Amino acid sequence: MSLPLGKPASAMLNGMSRDALRQAMFGVAFAILIAPNSVLVLGFGMTGSPGNSPVTGAVLMLATMAVGLLCLRRDIALLPADYLFLAFVVCIASSSVINGWTTDAKEYQLLLLSLAAYPACRLISRADMLAGRSSFILVIGIIALLGTIAMTNALLRQWDSVDWRPLVFGFNAAGTYFLGTLSIFVIALVTTGELTTRRTFLISALIFLPMIVFTASLVRFTFIALAGALCMAAILSEAKQRKHVVAIALVILVAVAAGMFSRSDKAKQSLVFAMERPTVVELPSGNNGLAGKAGSSGSLKSSGSLEPSRSLESSDSVEPRMAPSCYLKVSPLNSILIRKVLIQDAVFLIPGSGWFGTGLDTFMESSCIKRTQAHNSILQAAVEFGWLGGALLFLVVAVAAGSLLPLARYDNASRFVLCSLAYVVLISLAHGRLSRDGVLFAFLGAAVGLRETFRAQPASAVSPALA
Repeated sequence: MSLPLGKPASAMLNGMSRDALRQAMFGVAFAILIAPNSVLVLGFGMTGSPGNSPVTGAVLMLATMAVGLLCLRRDIALLPADYLFLAFVVCIASSSVINGWTTDAKEYQLLLLSLAAYPACRLISRADMLAGRSSFILVIGIIALLGTIAMTNALLRQWDSVDWRPLVFGFNAAGTYFLGTLSIFVIALVTTGELTTRRTFLISALIFLPMIVFTASLVRFTFIALAGALCMAAILSEAKQRKHVVAIALVILVAVAAGMFSRSDKAKQSLVFAMERPTVVELPSGNNGLAGKAGSSGSLKSSGSLEPSRSLESSDSVEPRMAPSCYLKVSPLNSILIRKVLIQDAVFLIPGSGWFGTGLDTFMESSCIKRTQAHNSILQAAVEFGWLGGALLFLVVAVAAGSLLPLARYDNASRFVLCSLAYVVLISLAHGRLSRDGVLFAFLGAAVGLRETFRAQPASAVSPALA
């Protein structure tokens, strides 16, 4: 016999319904915040737009605000990582005051949006992460699926193209964005639930073909970052779970081998490029470090491709004030070697950057590979925001990750955030740019939020269904 619901029971159900809706909305907003580039490429591609800065800014701002508002709480206790992040922001502001306006307004706006992801995700509690994981996994999975379909279509149409990496809706970095979203999806599947033989088989079957597609599309470093994250997940998991994580990693390895074999000619050329060394080009003396105006190892067109460097007549030795890229000639198609040279430039520039650096995006003016960032967030911070900025960013990452490490051994929510943070940090070492590092700051904030709201309890008390 059913009993009529009184007002208290009805109010309770309405409260539960609102709470469930809030949790679902949080999962959706967090997924968009973590995969903004994939969402934007798909959105622009479906509408036939080449890109739109106001739309990009609006998506980033709305996703950030939504996460912050949906997780808003009053009882916040600041942790050491919070003070380090605040010091990093003050360092950026001080550098901007000292060096003045060093790039266009759009880059400062993007940097502000990237930094805003930290306080927004800092409000995320462990309860939020657990409650919103279903909708997050669903949405991030849909985004990854749509990206894989778009990538497959582009790959098949451009299989014999001279371009190594297929263009998707006109975006040459779409493959990297989509694989990044798929990687977060894989990490979430591996870390947020109990793995069984059946679940492991389903996950493996789900990701096998997409991994082949992205390998054949010659997306490279993202796989290394994913391998690092899965390795951490295996180490942090219990013994009975570890074998399933290893099995999924082996499936990905087989898929990578199959993808490389399917496009072996391009894969071989990529490996040859990876082992290539730059050609030394001596410049005339008396350039006073302004070699970029006379000639360079490469420069970026507005389309984003590199122009081949001009040959320069050699005479005296190279000026010591010049960045290495000013006298190292690299192939415009060799992104691996270009990154190596950019790292050399950053290491060369750091000793002279001082405590507060030279200002946002000034690395691109100092390097002779024009309009190209350092592709390494910590090195960029050390050059543009000084020794203090680089050290503070490193400490924020180390302290946030270190504080969550003990919990990640027996808590699934913490393990997901920590493994995702490890993945994003690895990505930032090869593709990082501070004004586009919102995902990095989002996971840093989430890591600190989980650490603050986690209530210590013995591992035996944490149910797999809840953890």
